[in-house]
Amino acid sequence: MISRCESIFRLLTVRPGTPRSAPSPGGWPGVPRGAPVLLVALMTFAPAGVTQSAGLLTGSVERIEGQDEAPPGATGVDGPALERVNRPLEVHFTPGVMFTRLVGEGRMAPASHGPRIDFADSFDLGGGQAIPNFELTIRRDETYDLMFGGSYFSSSGAGAFEGNAVFGPLEFRDGDGFRSEFRMTNAFMEFGYALRPLLVDTKNIREDGRPVADLRLSPLAGMRYVDIDHRVEHEDNGRLDTGGEWVGVYGGVKLELTYRPEPLHVPWMEMLDMHATVGVGRSLDSSPGYLWHVRSGVTWHITEQAGVQLGYRLMDLDVDRGSYRFKGGLQGLFLGMSLRF
Repeated sequence: MISRCESIFRLLTVRPGTPRSAPSPGGWPGVPRGAPVLLVALMTFAPAGVTQSAGLLTGSVERIEGQDEAPPGATGVDGPALERVNRPLEVHFTPGVMFTRLVGEGRMAPASHGPRIDFADSFDLGGGQAIPNFELTIRRDETYDLMFGGSYFSSSGAGAFEGNAVFGPLEFRDGDGFRSEFRMTNAFMEFGYALRPLLVDTKNIREDGRPVADLRLSPLAGMRYVDIDHRVEHEDNGRLDTGGEWVGVYGGVKLELTYRPEPLHVPWMEMLDMHATVGVGRSLDSSPGYLWHVRSGVTWHITEQAGVQLGYRLMDLDVDRGSYRFKGGLQGLFLGMSLRF
């Protein structure tokens, strides 16, 4: 410390171009004897900034005592590395309205192998309806999804029959009066496991630990229940009540992309979610008994917990029960809310 102080003092007192001479045993020529001691005291009790400046003058910069080292996980100018936060349990509830119409045809013994009757045109059941539709998803560790959903459809029609046809015991001639009612209830349950390829990029994490873009590819396995009640009345020949219940299993795939911009980057948008699902399966007690469905939508979230979804829903099946056979389904636009807990 003494030698460093002497060097600093000499740098400060010797004029440029003046030859340096070794100090005499009694000190430096022309320098008071107490000056080095005074300089040592100043260096000892001086603030940290003065100490650092002295180190620069002597050519040996040392770390300032008490200065914090770089935090663990720091990435230089980018700051510390961000860690993704997983939510152990989430519930997504999507109640809404499906604007749909019945599309389908059917046959009834003794004409079960004869020409099919178009329910929408021949029985005047093709009018548009706004029906309730709900979907509920329970998500575990942002990976496992258990989803429930369903809808209820009802339509009726009356008029004069066009053409000639036989529907079970009822024989219709062109111009015969009729009344018809059709009701369909469907419910499903499915399980999915999400693969999330975009999470390997650490730059895809916001400051709150949520991913900016989250792509989910989920294989699905599910079960669907369908109940159809169909009533047809002939103005002269009586009434027929028919229909059936079916349970089917299916497999499918769901593709979902969730985008969370940095806060305040997009006005009135906390999150944007886009998804599409396709499922295909068979009825357990019907031949041919196929069923398939499509669900898609775009959800604009004003907050993390609430948003509005605009989408499309389709459910189609080909099933029979006894002498009754139905081939058709429901399709249309979906408008609903998205609530997350």
